[in-house]
Amino acid sequence: MIHRRKGYHITKINTRRKSRIAASTVIMNAPLRILIDKLMKNKFIKVKNDKLTPLIIPDLTPLPVKDLILHYRSILTGIMNYYSFVDNRSSLYRIYKLIKGSLTKTICYKEKLSLKEFTRSYGRDIKLSIQKTDGSVAYLDFSQPSLTKNPMNFLTKHLADPLEHRT
Repeated sequence: MIHRRKGYHITKINTRRKSRIAASTVIMNAPLRILIDKLMKNKFIKVKNDKLTPLIIPDLTPLPVKDLILHYRSILTGIMNYYSFVDNRSSLYRIYKLIKGSLTKTICYKEKLSLKEFTRSYGRDIKLSIQKTDGSVAYLDFSQPSLTKNPMNFLTKHLADPLEHRT
């Protein structure tokens, strides 16, 4: 039996134990198709030759690179927090790669860099060093988030959809 709600699917699987008492396990999965559709609607990605391709977002190019990384990271963090309890959390790696690809292409477009020059400048995890006013250096990156499931993060109150509030 599958229950469909906004933002998630609940599947109930019945199992039998030796004690003849029917037990059930609830499996909650992130709706990857819906997430991909929202990324397409917000023009982060498109379908090209039956493959998902990250896109440049030209409206964001006036922002400094630091703000671009923070913007994309806030979107990714929102998705990862919203689906922190799901059983297919490792499947969200695909979403991470698509968002990271869009960030990479947007920065390359902004700074007129090739992919090779971009990787040399920012590294694989898109790492940026920022000089603070006190002289110390802080690092801002877009590294892969933890994909381990945290079932205790399942909250009963309504959480905002991170892709609905895009500016």
